[in-house]
Amino acid sequence: MLILLFASWELGLSSINTALWSTLTLLSLAIVKIMSSQNKALLILLSLEVISLTLFLCLMFKMLPIAPVFIFSYLVMMVCEAAVGLSLLIRTSRNKGNDYL
Repeated sequence: MLILLFASWELGLSSINTALWSTLTLLSLAIVKIMSSQNKALLILLSLEVISLTLFLCLMFKMLPIAPVFIFSYLVMMVCEAAVGLSLLIRTSRNKGNDYL
């Protein structure tokens, strides 16, 4: 990640392009992590949170001047999604004894 930021700074790219490249890198890493963490529910939930955060960063860079209400509503939905996912993980781990799906 730091290498990507340094390379874009050396090439003279703007800060918005650098931020978009960083968010795309985070998004691709999270998708790869979801595909590689086969049955571990906690790792899948954490990867989904990283995807949500990268989408939030993209929304913030593109839509902040237009509609901050949409960004706030997205954050509210992201928090609700995390709470539901964590509660389901706790319920499943109490029933089964581990977090394997």
